[in-house]
Amino acid sequence: MKKCLFVFILFFSFQLNHSQSYNTVTFNGNVNAFNTDERKWAGDDTRYYITYDENYIYALANRYNSNNFGEYDHFTIYFDTDPQSDVTTSGNGSTSGVNWDGYSPTLPIKADYRVAIRRNGSSSWLHHYNGSAWVDQSVDYTEWIDENDLFIRIPIADLGNPDAVYFVAYMSYNGGFFGTNNAGYATTHSGSTISGYYGAIGLLSSGATMWSNANTPILGSSTNPTVGGKYAKVTLSSTNSTVDASGTAFEIIEGGQLTIDKASSLTITGNFKNYGSATMESDSNEFSSLIITGGSITGNVTYNRWVNGVSSASPSSSDPGWDLLGSPMTNGTLTASNLATDGTNYAIQPYDNSDNTWNATTDGGTFTTTTGVGYSMAKTTAGTVGFTGVPSHKTNFNIALTENMSGGGSGDRWNLIANPYPAYIALNNAAKNASSATGSLLWYNASSVDVLGYTDSEEGIWYWDGDGYETANNGSTALWAAPGQAFFVSSPVGGSTFSFRSGGLTTQASIVSGGGTGDDFISGDIMEDNRGELFVSLNQNNIERKTQIYFLEDVYDDLDSGYDTRTFPMNDNATSVFTRLV
Repeated sequence: MKKCLFVFILFFSFQLNHSQSYNTVTFNGNVNAFNTDERKWAGDDTRYYITYDENYIYALANRYNSNNFGEYDHFTIYFDTDPQSDVTTSGNGSTSGVNWDGYSPTLPIKADYRVAIRRNGSSSWLHHYNGSAWVDQSVDYTEWIDENDLFIRIPIADLGNPDAVYFVAYMSYNGGFFGTNNAGYATTHSGSTISGYYGAIGLLSSGATMWSNANTPILGSSTNPTVGGKYAKVTLSSTNSTVDASGTAFEIIEGGQLTIDKASSLTITGNFKNYGSATMESDSNEFSSLIITGGSITGNVTYNRWVNGVSSASPSSSDPGWDLLGSPMTNGTLTASNLATDGTNYAIQPYDNSDNTWNATTDGGTFTTTTGVGYSMAKTTAGTVGFTGVPSHKTNFNIALTENMSGGGSGDRWNLIANPYPAYIALNNAAKNASSATGSLLWYNASSVDVLGYTDSEEGIWYWDGDGYETANNGSTALWAAPGQAFFVSSPVGGSTFSFRSGGLTTQASIVSGGGTGDDFISGDIMEDNRGELFVSLNQNNIERKTQIYFLEDVYDDLDSGYDTRTFPMNDNATSVFTRLV
């Protein structure tokens, strides 16, 4: 047999718990069992097909134009199951392959596993490099063998369930190789040395393109990334990671996965690119954060945002009911049928201040939110709802405030707006001082540019705490808005523009280190030396009402704008506790 060389190399990564496969192959001798984009032409009338699903890798070597494989031809694949950016010197495995038919190939990767089948169907092989030698492990793989086709189905579990792999595949006979030298094919050889490979393909999602990113290494998996680069899997769990991607990009490759667990945060300086899947998690009192400073943003992120459950006992202290929320993603979409229902209405309602109404949707399909706008939402049972969209930059965001009551209008001046960032934002000066934030929303909008308040007593915010509306201003204890959290503000006569300032962004870790909790609208127990605080509350029949009185420097007996704010007119004022000016 002629000893000319074919070597074919590909990289891909995968995550086993993904519920949707790219292509599950049941091969019966027809190459159409594979998709067209799973094929690579390799020369010498040889072509190769590679695909995967959540449990298996499927590979086929096929000869066409009436050419057949020889009886002792081998279809061999080497796997590197801990891929590194330096593919030949870092990580486990060996660059020297198994001595087979008197020939040991020199590989362009540090391989951990070798899989092979023979044309005459005599056996399947699985070798594992144990750190010092290749060990033969007994296997009996499902396969299809005829004169034109060598098909093998490899259980991912047999490769140690890795998150990502490189692999090198080739045909051999007595140490010789064939099927190389085709246009666009990345592999060459010189003697026993193999060069060139296909790289940076993930197997987590069904949208991965199997043959893209030739000769591009990745960083594999990480639980605390600090530098830019290509990743197959990043999982942050109780981790606050800061990535310097200013010289490149932080990229989740095709088929890869980014997960930011509740109470974790990821801050990226530079470009953010997501070609795989990305999710952020939360629960009733912990919310993940993603802060992207500068650079470009590519790809969507899904924020699984906690939403309260509602029942016939709502609202009360023990059964809060409705939430006021917006999307933490730019114009994020959600599935309305994941929320509670009342007849044909789904529990997501924007507030219309032209006629003081809440307007529910009757469509249970995709609901597209407006960035910076708040909605009342509820689930039948408390849990998360996925908001999907492009995450916001760490940059200022403006939203128009409207007023519909002056001049005899039938509406009002209240606007329900929402934190548009997938991160916390400091609402008042106490919150700024107790976290890493460098600015606060109320100081800027009520004091610096003064765009709040139909009257001087309305330069604050009003938020729903589960059973009633509470008031906050620049004199209040530290208060942060969790990602997507909504609250009411009052527009001045004729309307204005409210500005969410990027300097107010922070993370739960920063809040907790400052003495707060990171909960959604439950303020931290922060008391400064130069202030006194008096909290008065009443509780009857599981309904609580309260007010907060502060004793501050440089305030007066009359109304201090931004510090003295009125009760909210939508609340049950018949059972309210509040103070009045003398």
